[in-house]
Amino acid sequence: PAGAEKQYEDALALTPNLVEAAINLGALLIDAGRFDDAARVSRDALKKHPGETALLINLAMALEGVNDRAGALSAYGQAVERDGGNAMLRWQYASALLAVGQKEKAADELRRALDGAGEDRALLAEIGRSLGSAGAYGDCVKAFDRAIGVKDAAELRLGRGLCHHSLKDEKAALQDFETAV
Repeated sequence: PAGAEKQYEDALALTPNLVEAAINLGALLIDAGRFDDAARVSRDALKKHPGETALLINLAMALEGVNDRAGALSAYGQAVERDGGNAMLRWQYASALLAVGQKEKAADELRRALDGAGEDRALLAEIGRSLGSAGAYGDCVKAFDRAIGVKDAAELRLGRGLCHHSLKDEKAALQDFETAV
């Protein structure tokens, strides 16, 4: 990573407009837990490439790392405006909304994420869990239904069972729990 960081920094020194280098350097710094540096790199690159989705995502993640939730929400919101069809991005934005207690707005974003998640079983499961956290239990069941439809697993049945339980549908919850066991 240190060698890669140096190479990206050198590339940016030679060609300051090289957006891919800024994106990769920001991601590398985030992975290293150097959130302030990642935010700086992302902000500098956004001055040259305003609205670049990957830079906005890096900025949001870096700001989450330094507990700047308002800044992270703003960056995620801008990224979603630019690339609203990205289900993973919508889930990340919704997770940030949940972290600040905006459950209704998070549930709306999660429904949009669910619409675009395709057959990505892991993402469908994360969306389902997040919908449960947002109190959108009917949509939580739908997300787990889709994930189970891709490939059944005990943890998916458990998640769906918890959603059924929250809906007071104890018969369906028990069936999922028994199948999970």
